[in-house]
Amino acid sequence: MRKTIVLLALLFVSALSWAQSTLKDEMARVEKQYGVRFIYDASLNLGVPATQKATSLTEALSQLFANGEIQYDIKGSYIVLRKARRFTVSGTVTDASTGETLIGAGVFYGDKGMVTNSYGIYSLTLPEGKIRLSFSYVGYAPETVTLVLDKDLSLDMALTPDASITAAEITGWKEAGIGAVGLGSQEIPQTVIQRAPMLFGEADVLKSLQLLPGVQAGYSGSSGINIRGGGPDENLLLLDGIPIYNGEHLLGLFSVFAPESVKKITLYKSSFPARFGGRTASVVDVRMNDGNAEGLHGGFTVGLLTDKAHLEGPIGGKTTFSLTGRVLHTGLVELIGRPMGLPANYFFYDVHAKVSHKLSPKDILTASFYHGRDRFRQGEGRYNVYRYYDENYAPYDRYVDDLRTYRMDWGNTVVGLRWNHVFNGRLFSNTTLSWTGFRSGMQTGNGDKIRDYEQSSYKESDFRYFSNISDFTLQTNFEYTPSPSHAVKFGAALTRHVFVPDGQTLSEKEMTNEVVVRDTVLSHYSGTYMPGLEASAYVEDEIALGSRVTVNPGLHVALFSTMGKTYTSLQPRFSARWDVSDAVALKAGYSRMAQYVHLLPFTRISLPTDVWVPITDKIAPQTADQWSLGLYYTGLPGWDFSAEAYYKDLQNIVERKSDRLAFVGADQWENTIVMGVGRAYGIEWLVEKTTGRLTGWLSYTLSRSERRTPDGTIDNGAWFPFSNDRRHKISLYAAYALNDRIDFCASWQFASGNRMTIPTRHTIVMGENGPQERLYIPSRNNWTAPPSHRLDVSVNFRKKKPRGERVWSIGFYNLYGARNPDYLVALTNDKHRTNDGVEYLDYDQIPEGRIYLNKVTALVFLPSFSYTRSF
Repeated sequence: MRKTIVLLALLFVSALSWAQSTLKDEMARVEKQYGVRFIYDASLNLGVPATQKATSLTEALSQLFANGEIQYDIKGSYIVLRKARRFTVSGTVTDASTGETLIGAGVFYGDKGMVTNSYGIYSLTLPEGKIRLSFSYVGYAPETVTLVLDKDLSLDMALTPDASITAAEITGWKEAGIGAVGLGSQEIPQTVIQRAPMLFGEADVLKSLQLLPGVQAGYSGSSGINIRGGGPDENLLLLDGIPIYNGEHLLGLFSVFAPESVKKITLYKSSFPARFGGRTASVVDVRMNDGNAEGLHGGFTVGLLTDKAHLEGPIGGKTTFSLTGRVLHTGLVELIGRPMGLPANYFFYDVHAKVSHKLSPKDILTASFYHGRDRFRQGEGRYNVYRYYDENYAPYDRYVDDLRTYRMDWGNTVVGLRWNHVFNGRLFSNTTLSWTGFRSGMQTGNGDKIRDYEQSSYKESDFRYFSNISDFTLQTNFEYTPSPSHAVKFGAALTRHVFVPDGQTLSEKEMTNEVVVRDTVLSHYSGTYMPGLEASAYVEDEIALGSRVTVNPGLHVALFSTMGKTYTSLQPRFSARWDVSDAVALKAGYSRMAQYVHLLPFTRISLPTDVWVPITDKIAPQTADQWSLGLYYTGLPGWDFSAEAYYKDLQNIVERKSDRLAFVGADQWENTIVMGVGRAYGIEWLVEKTTGRLTGWLSYTLSRSERRTPDGTIDNGAWFPFSNDRRHKISLYAAYALNDRIDFCASWQFASGNRMTIPTRHTIVMGENGPQERLYIPSRNNWTAPPSHRLDVSVNFRKKKPRGERVWSIGFYNLYGARNPDYLVALTNDKHRTNDGVEYLDYDQIPEGRIYLNKVTALVFLPSFSYTRSF
């Protein structure tokens, strides 16, 4: 697969050199055909690609010099060429109703086009003269402006919302989608997030990504994502450019991103822009709303499990704010969660906030904030009565309460301060100072309370564990647009990491007749202090080689210093796009990514108790080299077709020596893992319908993901399937607007089962005390779970109010009640209960010597509803 992709990519790149003739070639043809001579200065760039199909000299000259870069005068049989003067027009594109900047809005000049950046800013450097600029954005009415460009100009544009409008596709300058130069990227519109079928009446940002090709979900209903055969720790989650370590609430049922606070979400699976680094599988770039600049607006939503409220508006004439809060219905968790095995006493909340202040026409200061926390407590008690006799042989009863408690909490906090500055129409910068923190902890308690006629006593032991991450980052990014043919981006970042993965405290307490007689900390360990310093710099240049070829070379350089050792990583990035015709495009790309942190799991599914640890002087950074090739067709109005193939080569991956998961401290984890290599490859197909009342897409992914330990530690060095290796995945998403008051949405997903390590039989091994019976496991991840599939549907009933809108949303998760395997439990004839005490099979039902696999399903059929009122 890799050799095939590389060969095709080389053929594709070589084709770029002969795909188009140059301007000088066409000028020679014009001289020969019409008997004229061109006179020009040698400094003029005549090597750019050009074509002309004209029937007259005038028409030929108009086609050759249509971009205005070169101006000409006809002097008899001589044509005099001169370089045109150039000026820059720049500005910001916003929503006319809210003042919110529009990311990715199209700005056209003739057949050239670009899109606004992550802050709604555009910049075009054009030849002197009369120009006509067109502005467009999906869901907004287009605008056209004609002006005379004889100096640098600033032009802001406000577009009016119009849901019936679909913007024209822009070739080049986009960072995601078919119109982008790179591959493996996709933008998720806000309408898809809000209208997709909901679990418990809650729209979810990360769940919307699971409908895309190459994106696998965790267990049923989880918002976790695994990209192209990677693990959950290989995804870089960014909130306004600031990393978030844990993206889930309620053990994965909800993501931390409240949809009301999100302006745009972009997923990158390959051809990563050079500014990104730190993970090997994907980048999920989430941008928050800046706030309504035109008036005070907001709303609230009451769902089956959550309540949330959103408020945004102006403060004076130069400041805007956006505030979103969300809390869990604690009263309903026990009712709904107990059948699913969720903790009874559970609570989570989160807050998104953002304030933007315009210091001057060229300077904007923005503060971003996120804080979220999950907490639950689970307890059980056993009550016993024992008969005793006193010294007079009189009977009395002693009451013994055996108490067990378990607590867990985790959460993220993100604080960022960003300064955007416009130097001139061509150069823009943003500088961000940020802090991100993640904390998780758990506590287990065991207590015995004894009461009789003489006294009462109580004794308890308490174990607490915590893990902390703290990152301070200073980063600056520049965007420079010297001409419509170049878009240069460069910048640097410095991050101070502090990991404390294994803080522990063990204590005991004794009481007699409600009086504390002993309260002792038996041991306390503040945790292993594991600092790291990460520095990076990058540069990339998106270059248009004529009207049909665009390339984007880039380089990301990173240093990571820890425990007295410094690792250096050179990460080249390259992507190219060739528009074979107006309807067909080819893309090729290569990227190298490096990762400096790992997630150590202690359960079969990803949980917040899993521990993040950095690389060490013994564990080198994980790297991934990815080659990709894509074919795209947009010739059918309202439809987009794409196919992408990829091959990913991984080095220095971390695998556990034993598949038996257990808790270990940070000072021991290096002894439990082994370094290996990996490979992942596949093909992804996507068909999208983008216009009309019925919109949606159908995607299919065929993929494989494997691992190997060259030293032979696992399976004697043979290739074995990765746990997230799932061969097939099909996703169907459809949205239908019956009218402006009622819309329907449905999604159907099918996926092959995950890989698991399952014993296949009993065997006899010789031990110190003679022959012993053991379970035999032939190889790592030797078992494929059954496939999973489900249908989710929802309907929204909307009604315009004098101020705002009312929406009732009703949905059904897993409509036909498929009992999908979230995980499997291996049972033998020597036990028939799992660790949680749930009985799945009677002892006599398991034949002697046989192993029985029991399928556990977390979520079956679930109805949901929500009520939203906006103003």
